[in-house]
Amino acid sequence: MVRNTEMTEQPQLDPIACFLTACEIERREHRSSGREHTVVQGRRILAEDGRFFYKFSTSSDLSVKELCSVQLIVSSALYSALVTAKAPGSITVSLGVDLGPLIPTARLEGEETDLLQTLIHRLKGLKRGDSDVEFNTKLATQLLRLQEPSAVEAPPMSLEKPPEDLTADQRIAFSKCLSQPLTFLWGPPGTGKTTLLGALAWQLYRENKRVLIVSHTNQAVDGVLESLCRRVSERGRSALPEGSILRLGVLVKESLVKQYADQVQLDSVMNRSHDKVSTRLESLKAELAEVRAKLFESSKKLTLLDSYVELHGELQKLKGAQRSEGSGLVHAVRKVFQPTVSASEVAPSREEELRESISLLESNLAQVTAELQGCERAQLAEVNLELSNRQLEITEAIALLEKFVRDLRISLLDRARVVATTATQALLSARDLRRFDVVLVDEASMLPLPLCYLLGGLARQQAVVAGDFRQLPSIASSDSHMVNLWYTRDVFDCAGVIDHVDAAREHPAIATLTTQFRSCEPLCTLINERFYGGRLVSHPREDSPLVFKEPLTYLNRHPIVLVDTSPLEPRGHTHNSSKSNLLHALIVRKIALSLSAAGLGECPEGVGVITPYRRQVHLIKELLDECSIDSISVGTVHRFQGSERDAIILDLTDSAPHRLGTFLGPRSLRDTGARLLNVALSRARRYLFVVANLAHLRQQLSSSHILSGILNDLERLGHCIPVGELIGEPLLPNPELSVDQSSGVLAFQSFDQQLFLPALVTDLLEAKEDVVISTPRVAPREVAVLASLLEDRIQAGLRVTIIVDGAANLDIDEQRSLKGLRDIGVLVVKSLSSPLPFVVVDSEVVWVGSIAPGACLSGEPGLMARSVSGRACSILLELHNAESRPISRTSALAG
Repeated sequence: MVRNTEMTEQPQLDPIACFLTACEIERREHRSSGREHTVVQGRRILAEDGRFFYKFSTSSDLSVKELCSVQLIVSSALYSALVTAKAPGSITVSLGVDLGPLIPTARLEGEETDLLQTLIHRLKGLKRGDSDVEFNTKLATQLLRLQEPSAVEAPPMSLEKPPEDLTADQRIAFSKCLSQPLTFLWGPPGTGKTTLLGALAWQLYRENKRVLIVSHTNQAVDGVLESLCRRVSERGRSALPEGSILRLGVLVKESLVKQYADQVQLDSVMNRSHDKVSTRLESLKAELAEVRAKLFESSKKLTLLDSYVELHGELQKLKGAQRSEGSGLVHAVRKVFQPTVSASEVAPSREEELRESISLLESNLAQVTAELQGCERAQLAEVNLELSNRQLEITEAIALLEKFVRDLRISLLDRARVVATTATQALLSARDLRRFDVVLVDEASMLPLPLCYLLGGLARQQAVVAGDFRQLPSIASSDSHMVNLWYTRDVFDCAGVIDHVDAAREHPAIATLTTQFRSCEPLCTLINERFYGGRLVSHPREDSPLVFKEPLTYLNRHPIVLVDTSPLEPRGHTHNSSKSNLLHALIVRKIALSLSAAGLGECPEGVGVITPYRRQVHLIKELLDECSIDSISVGTVHRFQGSERDAIILDLTDSAPHRLGTFLGPRSLRDTGARLLNVALSRARRYLFVVANLAHLRQQLSSSHILSGILNDLERLGHCIPVGELIGEPLLPNPELSVDQSSGVLAFQSFDQQLFLPALVTDLLEAKEDVVISTPRVAPREVAVLASLLEDRIQAGLRVTIIVDGAANLDIDEQRSLKGLRDIGVLVVKSLSSPLPFVVVDSEVVWVGSIAPGACLSGEPGLMARSVSGRACSILLELHNAESRPISRTSALAG
């Protein structure tokens, strides 16, 4: 992360020129990357003004933004579309083609973003000095570097006391924000930043200031807007006049929609304001369609009448003309009555042409005469002229009314005292958003630096830039130095706010919130020292205590539970640069099912699962879907920014052979990974479960890694349990158990080296169709046991496959043991690398862990987990099929 010193070392740099350079580099990178996303379960939700709106479900956080152009790929066909709304787990696009009511699956491919195009256009306008939007260059420039404390000016203003319901630190911040042109508001998680911004907007609303509220996400915009509306409406519904507060864009917060949508949503207010206009527009459009149809018929008859007159004259000539004139006639006849006849056909003889022409005329002229009966050219021409004039009149009237609607939108936005929208929408609608006294920017640390600059310049008097520079930063496709410095760089870092905070220096332009209300004391402590220097004071909400339907013994009264998966020696996999870990996914599912059975996962705000990698998100979702659990949200860290849950399950995923990446490898609080970790750890209100392979992580980490300290804090503040304690007692498996049974009795048990083989034998004797055994080591004694158990079953039709290490040097006894297996009908497969120990029985029961099934009596300590999951079985087989090759039954074992 680049520090503020670079800005002070190069004061002569023109920020707009630097912004333009960074935006151009990012645009080129974005064009070349062209990331593609799969979306499913598309359904048409609206058809309006020739546009068709489709809502899709998504399995991960999409990198596309609202109001950006995309390519929608359906069955290899490409359609241009616009992203109209984006929410966790779904995305809505509009296009000009009706693709039917349902689209089971499609792909989204990002085009050059409208955001980048508009950023470049706006910046170029400012550079030339011909911007079509009023811009406060002085205030925008202040965003990039803090003034000295003595230079901070206070605008003349009489302020009332802060609202009584604010905390002491919120009141101090409230007064700061309203007493100076620019304030940087630092709001760590759960400290009431949304509440404070709502109170600021309320005070400015009372003072008749014109305010723009912007944020990175719709959810955050709605949060501040709801806080404002509640304060305004406390004096009665009449205190919130329709149109005085407007929401530009899509409302996503259900409580806001339910209570205030009709009063604040721009489209709703517009619809009521021009009901008569809308009715008239619909009437005119219907009349226009009718006039066009009549005009078409009239023009058709005129054309037919001209053709009839011409052909009738030709027929008269034909009766007295010479034979050579027939060719021209048949050409004319065919042109009118047989337009589909190919010009390349071999022309008939002139005598045949003549007869054909006469026959054709005689058979069609009567029909044409009947169709044109009573029609005169003068009358038809007059009707045609009247219809053409009427079409022009209606078209002009529609254009005028549509302009009125557009002007009404601008007029409503101009008259509103508060407008709330996303930062992207504010940029794209800049011409309609004018003359704001104050701009409140929330989630500023997540916005591109040029966008923060442009938003700050929309304020004529004051700007409040709020956010948390310890949480999610802006993202970009390019990793060039210019993009990092002038596009993705945090505005708090650019201005020097972080330098002041790290050095514990006071500055009047910085306001900090320190009382957190979200989490219980241990959860607050977990992030407080590590990320916030001990500034936070915990004051959690007094929520009613949770009453569990079933006891969760592994909680042991601790709100923090660290699950160590090391005894199972989980194996990690990587696909398209995204990591996954099946054992971790199964453990996460076990925790999620336990919480759901206890009643904690019955609402959307109950349980959330966070993991750093999209591949792992997909895997966990598949396993939860298999158990019909759909109330638990699963996503990467970005999906959970700005939200909270009663319980969070954080899966760190990494296991051998994974190496530390961006998420787990940061050494500085300014690194992106540190900010992601902070977000992941600060989403929980009551309980945090962390699933980690501690042995693998400790081997990778040094004392300078932030995660190393976090793991120490988790063990100190929480309850660390080995995975065997979590997933169940080592009981004999029940082969009748399936995923269709209730989550409370779902089979997921652990077995040590003494009990593994007897328990496995139970499953093998109950196997009905096929068994796959993967073992990195083989021992004659264990192989002999397996052979004696399986021989009769194989003769009865059971298919058995054993996967062994193809690189291992087998001694003569081990070779003979494998030959014995092959002789009784076992398919021996040689893996290209040391295989993961697992057993799959009937594509339903899965064993996986640290004990090699082919050498499980060696006495070496280990642990195996047994679960029921058809999807886990298929995933294991897919992974190892890609790394294996079968040994021919006739080849030498040594080969």
